[in-house]
Amino acid sequence: VIDVVWAHEPLEGPVDVQSSAHGATRSGTVTPTATGACVDFDRSTRRPAPGQSVVFYRDDLVVGGGIVA
Repeated sequence: VIDVVWAHEPLEGPVDVQSSAHGATRSGTVTPTATGACVDFDRSTRRPAPGQSVVFYRDDLVVGGGIVA
């Protein structure tokens, strides 16, 4: 994920990831990188398409988001 914007400071660890405005969230782990963030999903899933926006949640709070590279 590139062009990441964090709600506070960069976050590492478990998150829920939403890649569609009305789609379900999927659980995973986010790791900040020098160029953005890397997301590893907990279960096998279809990868969001490049250019698509993703949002990271912890509980019901938005903690960050960016664009799929």
